[in-house]
Amino acid sequence: MNTPPLDELIQNYLEWLKTIKRAPYHTFRAYQVDLIQFLKYFLRADQNDIPSKNEIEDYLGLMKEKFNYASYRRKVTVLRNFTK
Repeated sequence: MNTPPLDELIQNYLEWLKTIKRAPYHTFRAYQVDLIQFLKYFLRADQNDIPSKNEIEDYLGLMKEKFNYASYRRKVTVLRNFTK
């Protein structure tokens, strides 16, 4: 069985979050922004597959340097929930 591309997985997750989970607008919007940022990071690296654990850790390391603690923690939470 082939795994769908990363962009499709993210779109499906966001649709689930909005329609099934009925996340509040601000939560949905924050998750959407963080996941699109995550997707763009890997698409720039010419990768549309699910990133490895090491690649995700590298990404989060960059985010930790770039954003304040609260934003960084939200990004970690978003990715944790997305990858469940």
